[in-house]
Amino acid sequence: MNTAVNAISILTEGICQPDPAMGRARTCSTPANISLLAMQAFYAQSTMIMAAPNAIVRAVHGIQERQLGTQENLISELSSELLTNLAEKVGTAMSMAQTYLAVEKSQRIVAIEDALAQRVHVALQTQELATRETQDAIHAGLDRQLAHQYSALSELQGRQPALIMETNTTNVALSNLHQGQVSLEETLAQHRVDTATNASAVEARLLAQQSRLMDSLSDQLMIHQEAYQVGIDGHLDRQDRASNEIRELLRLQVEQSNALMELVRATSSTQATTQVQVQALIVSVEEEKGKPDTDLLRELRNSQERETKEG
Repeated sequence: MNTAVNAISILTEGICQPDPAMGRARTCSTPANISLLAMQAFYAQSTMIMAAPNAIVRAVHGIQERQLGTQENLISELSSELLTNLAEKVGTAMSMAQTYLAVEKSQRIVAIEDALAQRVHVALQTQELATRETQDAIHAGLDRQLAHQYSALSELQGRQPALIMETNTTNVALSNLHQGQVSLEETLAQHRVDTATNASAVEARLLAQQSRLMDSLSDQLMIHQEAYQVGIDGHLDRQDRASNEIRELLRLQVEQSNALMELVRATSSTQATTQVQVQALIVSVEEEKGKPDTDLLRELRNSQERETKEG
C-alpha cells in the first residue's frame, strides 16, 4: 500500500530523491521520466499485489496469534482475578456463615440451658412442695396419734385412783371381816366355855345363833368377794381395752411409718428420674456443642439400666 501511494505521488508530483552531493536536499525528476517511473511503479504494484495474499495471510496469522496470545493472557488474568475474587468472596461467605452458625449455636445452647434450668427449677419446686405437704401430713398424723395416746393414758390414769380406792375399800372390808371372824371365834370359844356349864337349851340357842351368824358372815364374805372380783375383772377389762388401744395405735404408727418409707422411696425414685432427665438434657447439650461427654453418657446408661431393673 505504501508503494502504491508512492507511485501515485510520483505520477502527480514527480519523483524527488535525495542527492548525496546536496546533503538533505532533494532532486526531483522531470515529466520526461514519468513513463519509466510509471512502469516501475506498475511493476512494483503488480509485484506487491502478487505477494499481497501471502503477506495478508501471514499478517492475519500474526494478528490472530497476537490476538490469541492476548486473549489467553486476558483469560489467564481474568481467571486469576476471578479465582482471587471468588476465593475472597468464598472465604468471606464462609467466615460470615461460621460466625452466623456460631452465634445461632450459642443462642440455641443458651436457650437449651435456660430451658434446662427452668425445668430443673420447676422439678425442684414441685418436689419440695410435695415433700413439705408429705411432712405436714405426717406431722399432723403423728400429732393426732400422740393426742389419742395421751387421751387414752390420761383416761387410764384418771381411772387408776378409783380402782386403787375400790381395791383399798375391798381390802378394808376383808380386814374388817377377818377381825369380826376372829372376834366371833373368840366369842364362840367363850360361849363354849359358858355353855359347858349351862343347860342344853342355852347351848342349842347359842348354836342356832352361831349358825345364823356364820351364815350372815359367809354371805357378807361372798358379797365382798364377788364385789372385789367384779372390780378386779373390770379393772382387767379396762386394762385389756387400754392395751388393745395402745397396740392399735402402735399398729397405726407402724403403718404410717411404712407409708412414710414408701413415700421416701417414691421421692428417691422421683429424684433419680429427675436426675436421669437432667443428665439426658446435659448430654443433649453436650452433643449440641459437638463435644459429647463419654463419662456422662456411661453414667446415664447405667442409671437407665438400674431404673429399668428396679421397675
